[in-house]
Amino acid sequence: MWKFPDPIGWIPPGDAGQALMRFIIASLNLEDAQKTAHIFREILEPYKNNLGWHFKCLMLLAKFFPHGFNALFRIGTSLFFEKRFMAANGDTGIVLAVSRTSRQGLKTNFDILGEAVTSEKQAERYVQSYLALIRQLITCMPPHEISISLKPSAFYSQIQAAAPEHSAEVIAKRLEPIIALLKKIGGHAYLDAEESEMLEVQKLVFKILYLKYGSAVRFVLQAYLKSSFHTLKWLVSINNPDDPIHFRLVRGAYWDHECMRAERLNWDETPVYTDKDETDLMYHTLIWQGMRHGLVVNLGTHNIISIANSINSYISMRAWGFECSIPEFQMLHGMPGVKEFGKILCQKGYSVRIYSPVIYPEGETREGMAYLVRRILENQSQMSFLVQHSGTKMREAVGILQKIPARKDLPDIIKQIRIPKEAA
Repeated sequence: MWKFPDPIGWIPPGDAGQALMRFIIASLNLEDAQKTAHIFREILEPYKNNLGWHFKCLMLLAKFFPHGFNALFRIGTSLFFEKRFMAANGDTGIVLAVSRTSRQGLKTNFDILGEAVTSEKQAERYVQSYLALIRQLITCMPPHEISISLKPSAFYSQIQAAAPEHSAEVIAKRLEPIIALLKKIGGHAYLDAEESEMLEVQKLVFKILYLKYGSAVRFVLQAYLKSSFHTLKWLVSINNPDDPIHFRLVRGAYWDHECMRAERLNWDETPVYTDKDETDLMYHTLIWQGMRHGLVVNLGTHNIISIANSINSYISMRAWGFECSIPEFQMLHGMPGVKEFGKILCQKGYSVRIYSPVIYPEGETREGMAYLVRRILENQSQMSFLVQHSGTKMREAVGILQKIPARKDLPDIIKQIRIPKEAA
């Protein structure tokens, strides 16, 4: 039976794919059909020789029938993101998402689509939406496995980065019913990362809630921020070893925004690393140092080298006599390789959690489209992974994963290489 092909397969490789993604982001703010069609042709014209027949047909349609192109492209874009990257829409979708991931041995982290709010009424709506989501999840999955992500900017419409203390107090108070409910049932929430200007607010909100509710609230640390190592030291300074801090380590989600903001404000340097190698180095440094200081490091990544490195770091830490936890691996719903990577890691005994953007309660896909596109595509490393994947690279990645030791074998490996303590 014929079925609609995987939309990822329609993305041209390399620079052409990146150009297409830039157009999709730009098109979200365009209303005029002729202007949309013109920009599409302008962006993709330099790559026309590398495009498949379907994109060449779209370019002709954009040239001669801009209104038809605009309608077709809007429908295609909506299907692309809704079918591929949105995990659920409303009650029924949530139940299906939980069932789907649990059958595969995977866990889930739910993030209700949305970002900065413009009114207190809207912020309160987010609180009620998350409380309703948690209550529904209690009915369809083990309560202690419930995991959600919360964006501080979605819970207060008057955030002032220049006055982080007041903003943090308001946000923390608004989040308390959610965290208290999660604490009661054994679930948890990640306080999600946003732009660098929100970092101080994020830290203060986390501190208020962590000191009261412990690891029911968790942190998200972005390795591409030049301040990330200082943030890690701050986390260590407030850590309670009896209920250690958990943090999701990501490379970063707002690279373009951070660079453009720094340029607009005439800053001498950006708050983020502009060299991917520097970000990768910091990412691995934070894995090692987080484990070294007793924090629970969970990896938000699809990078196989990072996954392998984290397991090697765990083995090394334990061999040196440090107590640390095996990382949980968290991957974005809809990204290439997630099913294959998740299956292999689960078979080897590791915990894998799928970060799942959802609309809740049920609503129009377009409500969350701008946020969803930004979240997935603004990070250059994710964009590259999305448009430069290939069968060969996937097979290589699977081959590396298959060589990773199973979790049940780790105690024997650690015992064999344990570093003996010097005699007193």
